[in-house]
Amino acid sequence: MQQQILFKVTLFFSGFCCLAAFTFAAGAAEPKVHVKILRADELKLQQNGKSMTATLLEVTLDPLAGSPPHRHPGSVSGYILEGTFEFQVGDGPLQTFQAGDTFFEPVMVLHRIGRNPDPHKRTRFIVTMVHPSDAKQLVIPEPQ
Repeated sequence: MQQQILFKVTLFFSGFCCLAAFTFAAGAAEPKVHVKILRADELKLQQNGKSMTATLLEVTLDPLAGSPPHRHPGSVSGYILEGTFEFQVGDGPLQTFQAGDTFFEPVMVLHRIGRNPDPHKRTRFIVTMVHPSDAKQLVIPEPQ
């Protein structure tokens, strides 16, 4: 069961990485977002009658890398391991996080900005997303 969930999550986040690569069109080496799935566990609970899964990911942003605006079908909690992370969700303010800081995204709120502003150092953080097990995708691009 866990391998099946990991395969589905890999497909979802592969699409996210492709989207993120398009956000920067500069020079020979485009900054990238790297997502490593650490684990995905089906939970023994239901929300709104749906089975839920907790997915744990490690996200690494190359210098100046970021993601286009998107939403998530589950709540997201994050912990910054290294570097700087600029973050804005909904109508909230632009926030800057450093190693040791945490952040939270409510379900389906627009994640407007998620980027590494540093031109020299990478950013790395851990994310836990609790989402419906039957979610078709975990990163939902915002129509442009």
